[in-house]
Amino acid sequence: IIAIMMALLLPAIQKVREAANKMKCGSNLKNIGVGIHHFEENYGRLPTGGTDWWYGINYGDIVRSNSVPRPVPWQTVGWMYQILPYIEEDKVYKQVSTDAWNSPGITSRTPIPIYFCPSRRPPQTSPNGRALNDYASAIPGFKRFPGDVDPFWWGNGYDHRGIIARSHTNGVDFFRASSGLRDVKITLVMVTNADGTSNTLMVGEKWLEPRRYLRNDWMDDQGWLCGWDPDIVRETAHKLYKDFNWNQRPADFPHGSRWRQGFAFGGPHAGGMNGLFGDGSVRNIAYNVNEILWWLIGGRDDGQVDNAGNYYAPDF
Repeated sequence: IIAIMMALLLPAIQKVREAANKMKCGSNLKNIGVGIHHFEENYGRLPTGGTDWWYGINYGDIVRSNSVPRPVPWQTVGWMYQILPYIEEDKVYKQVSTDAWNSPGITSRTPIPIYFCPSRRPPQTSPNGRALNDYASAIPGFKRFPGDVDPFWWGNGYDHRGIIARSHTNGVDFFRASSGLRDVKITLVMVTNADGTSNTLMVGEKWLEPRRYLRNDWMDDQGWLCGWDPDIVRETAHKLYKDFNWNQRPADFPHGSRWRQGFAFGGPHAGGMNGLFGDGSVRNIAYNVNEILWWLIGGRDDGQVDNAGNYYAPDF
């Protein structure tokens, strides 16, 4: 009798627990959205995705001392670091830390609780000593043709058309025209006037393999303190899937490589992924969302939306 009762109760308990976890995950994203909006109010622009994954925190400039983090656009690490003062993590932001890709410092070893989805893992560091994260900002990515099952993370400028864009600067050569480096100053008004903040994904849940939640993976190893990398940036050109182990791919999974899948969004929740939109709202995005609609949601300025919020396929 006890065994039968447990068999009946456990699924219900698990559903309640998962519902609570998904709600907590949505609350995390909501707080991240508040932090991004406050950042924009203070700086007059949105945070950036940083420069490259191997850079550490960029300190100092002509005026400041070498113990003060440089602001955008000169900060080489990405948005998850830049918004710390606006998500009640000012202490972590102000601590001086020497971080490099092969040598984690005190900051990169510090877990930020709201960067973790409770359905996956508790706030923790990975085996390589860096604190992980479960969320990433969104870019559309480059589809070469409609229905492309193996799109690129870069190409034709689509890698810089999200609400949070890459900062092309190493903090030294920014004003040297011959360097080819540039910075795109993006504001929420720009997004509102283009696609609309309520129609554009800002941050979502990363796709991960469940068997590697507590381990390192190539796209989940640098953690929240890094520059432009799929650790903190993902693209919507790939179809949205619930987290799955690579040896148990869904029946309709396209014939893309595991490397390409590492640039995709996903999530541990049944039915859909939590997504933070530019207006600060958090909404569920179904895993069976239309492929073209999903791609366009990641872009801030494709112009493919009408007053009713209906997306149209772009002109390839």
